[in-house]
Amino acid sequence: MSETGEPRRRRRQIIDGTAGDGGAQRTPGERDIPRAHTDEAFAAIPAKAQEGAAARRRRAQHQEGAQADAEREPVYERISRVPAHERADGDRMDGAKHAAKRGAQKAADGAKKAAKTAKRAAIGIGGMLLLLWEEDAKPALAKLAGKLRGTVGAADDDAKAEARESGAGKTGLSREEWIRRIAVVCLACMACYCLFMIGSILLRTIRTNKLTDDLSRMKREAAIHTPEPGEERNFTVFIPETPTPVPPEETPVPRTTAQPTPTPTPRPLDTVKTAIYHEVGGDALPEMEKLYNENRDLIAWIGIEEVLDLPVMYRDNSYYLYRDFYKKKNTAGTLFLDVNHPFKEHTQNLLLHGHNMKDGTMFGRLAQYEQDISYLKNHAFIDFDTLWKREKYVIFAVLHVSLDVKSDDFFNYYSYPTFSSDAAFESYVTQLQLRSMYAIPVDVNPGDALLTLSTCLDEDRLVIVARKLREGETKHDLRSAVRLATRQ
Repeated sequence: MSETGEPRRRRRQIIDGTAGDGGAQRTPGERDIPRAHTDEAFAAIPAKAQEGAAARRRRAQHQEGAQADAEREPVYERISRVPAHERADGDRMDGAKHAAKRGAQKAADGAKKAAKTAKRAAIGIGGMLLLLWEEDAKPALAKLAGKLRGTVGAADDDAKAEARESGAGKTGLSREEWIRRIAVVCLACMACYCLFMIGSILLRTIRTNKLTDDLSRMKREAAIHTPEPGEERNFTVFIPETPTPVPPEETPVPRTTAQPTPTPTPRPLDTVKTAIYHEVGGDALPEMEKLYNENRDLIAWIGIEEVLDLPVMYRDNSYYLYRDFYKKKNTAGTLFLDVNHPFKEHTQNLLLHGHNMKDGTMFGRLAQYEQDISYLKNHAFIDFDTLWKREKYVIFAVLHVSLDVKSDDFFNYYSYPTFSSDAAFESYVTQLQLRSMYAIPVDVNPGDALLTLSTCLDEDRLVIVARKLREGETKHDLRSAVRLATRQ
């Protein structure tokens, strides 16, 4: 017969250890503490029930003791009880997780940096192209910036996706993404190259202008100092060997007759060949002496007001193409006298070469003679100071010459340092005047010395020819003739 009511509830409390305390629940650690008022009640419980209660208390005590021992046991002893293959798998999994996490983080950081760099480069290049080619640049530039922001956002999203995947199952970039990235890299390379070239040009221009200014200042300062009579001067110039001049043959004077028009006296055919056109030797100009001591290849100094003011060297036709006055490498080079037109007494035509630099250095400003006739009228006179003499020239022909012998614009201007006769000289000058783009009413006689300036115009040449001012002529006398020049 089963127990009901108060006896059963009482027995239950005794088994759980809550009897006599008003039904309050006791902690498991207190169940092993006997109480005096429960001894008689416990004895009244059947033996089977007592054994079950005792077994439950023993199991609870064992579990509590095992848990306390586990908490006091070192971690490495607990791990040692795990099978070796399970420990190895766990270590590999933990290492893979950490490595994947670090790789994903690095990939995300790299993608962010690349996206920012691409954004800056693309905006810069795109902005320059739009400013050059778009009529309304602002809306297009704003649109480009919006697209780039979208691109950068997409790159960030890709990086975050890679971080979430923890380095597993990476997917390749799409074709459009590769094309976009390659285009950005190409534009960035082009921008770097353009910046490098612009910087090189600016640096070369600054260096060339500074050198020219220093040499001009040196020349002016030396010109102020006039050596006193008897002052010792250390100045030795190598003078090329020149043939001994042959005096012209005497021409008999024809007899006068009763003709209405007198017969003119014929000129000797060899007056040009034996005439002296330049002064070589003697006391050097003070300003040229100082410059000559700096570089013994110096032969003259050429100046055109507001156009150029530069030294002229003489060595060969290649050395000063890419060297400055101090023989240092410089793509602008230096003006030089053609090796086939040496500076000698009997050289009637001096030919100078120089680069047509886009920055205006060397012969870079001579191209304006071709473009504007007013430029010619305002800059028609050339100052040419040799080592011994100050000479002045006036321009009488400006030509655009082709170097293609089959072209109608071809003209051999570079093979005539001297002329065999007056007729050869007059024929040469006539060809210059006919081929000139301007008709300049300046007369040229067989006894005049010529100065020719040659520079590049792409594959062609711009040639400017001037004749030396005669004894007693002034710039004022010829300026009115130059102002009558017209394009032909």
